[in-house]
Formats: sequence, C-alpha cells, structure tokens
Amino acid sequence: MQTDTDFSHYPKCQVMMRTIEKHNSVRMVMAFILLFLNIPVKITPLATQFGIIFVIFALVYTAGIFISFLFAVPETPKFCIIPTVLVLLGIISECIDFPLAFVLLLLLALVIPDYKKLKWLKEQPGYPQFSERFDEQMQSFGKAYQPEHHFDHVHDAEMKDAFEETPAEEAISSAQDIEMPDVPEFPEFSERTDFHE
Repeated sequence: MQTDTDFSHYPKCQVMMRTIEKHNSVRMVMAFILLFLNIPVKITPLATQFGIIFVIFALVYTAGIFISFLFAVPETPKFCIIPTVLVLLGIISECIDFPLAFVLLLLLALVIPDYKKLKWLKEQPGYPQFSERFDEQMQSFGKAYQPEHHFDHVHDAEMKDAFEETPAEEAISSAQDIEMPDVPEFPEFSERTDFHE
C-alpha cells in the first residue's frame, strides 16, 4: 500500500486531460460545420453540371469524411491518415472547396500535439483519473474480493441422481399420505342480508 504518493502533478494533468477533450469536441464541431458549408459552396453549383448522381455521391463522400473524423482522435492517431487521404482526394476531384479543405487538414494536423500530450499523460502515475480520492479508495478497497465463508467442501460433493428425491420432496410426498379431516359443511348464505338501509 502506497502512503507517500506524490499528487502534486494531478491538477496539471487534469487540466491537460480536459484540454485534450475540449480540442476533440471543437475538431468534431468544426469538421461538421466545414463539411456542411461545402454542400452549398461546392456541391450544389456542380449539381447543374454533373446531375443528381454526382450530388448523391458527393453527399455520401462528405458523410464518409465526417465519420472518419470521429476516429481521428489522439487515442488513435493513425486513423488521421484516412480523413487526410479523403480530403486530398476531395481537393483533386473538386468535391471540396480548397479553403475549407485546407482548414480540415489543419484540424487533422492539430491531433499530433494532443497525441504527444496524451502519450505523456499515460506515463504519469494516476492516469486517467488523476484523483487523490480515487487513489485512496483503490488503496482501501481495490483488493480482489475475498469471501468471508469458504465452500471448500462443495467441489468434493457428488452430484445427486436426478431422480433421487431431495429432503423437501420427501416431506411433500409424506404430507400427501396423511389423511386430512373432513371439512364441515356450512349452510348456504341466504340472499337476504340485514345491511340494507
């Protein structure tokens, strides 16, 4: 049990964790806004030239880029390759407006510093909670559960025959053999009652 754990880095680490989470949220919102803006800016004008099939393809393509952005987070930085390639293909095929595509690529590039911070955080004691209270609870109650009563004799017990009667079943069958006294008959209720007003 550790009693001299240094908690001095916890506040800084908590701030860094919140900052990384905030950056993720901002990236997702920005990507959604930029890809949504791309529809009237780039896709709609090309619809008159290439037709409805192009619009459907461009919308599916745009949705694919956004979905790939959801996985392009500091925890999985290798997934940034997929949206990067999709955005570059969008520039080449003119499905994405260049200024919007440039900002999308910039958002993906900003995952790298967050990844480095997260990698450092994972090496720090107390990750991912960075909470003194959590550490104290783990030190007090984090042991494997030890039952108070041990049932060592259970593994030695042999399975009972499926057709063998248990004590409870024996008691029921013996109770059925006992003759019950006859229940006395009561005269039938008269339909007339004295409870009328």
